[in-house]
Amino acid sequence: MLAPTTSPSPPHQPQDLLSKILVADPERRATIAQIIAHPWFQQDLPSRALRMNDEYIGLSPDGPGFQQLTEIRAMLKTAAAPLTQRSREDDLIADVIGL
Repeated sequence: MLAPTTSPSPPHQPQDLLSKILVADPERRATIAQIIAHPWFQQDLPSRALRMNDEYIGLSPDGPGFQQLTEIRAMLKTAAAPLTQRSREDDLIADVIGL
């Protein structure tokens, strides 16, 4: 039997975090910062994971990696069309990426 690589979290930690997230009142609900700071969330988290969030927040929504509203609308329109109305797969892909 393999030994665990990290010590297990106290059994109350997952329930504690979920009880703070699953709150109907948004004023009392845990914020993203509070969730990220929770010990159970950080358990076994790769060291780069927290930095990745900060880097992503700093990106421009007009830059690469972000879908534009027109692209999202085209995908939704295509997905909503009945399968019999869709054209060949190549045409479908062209519609989605705007070719």
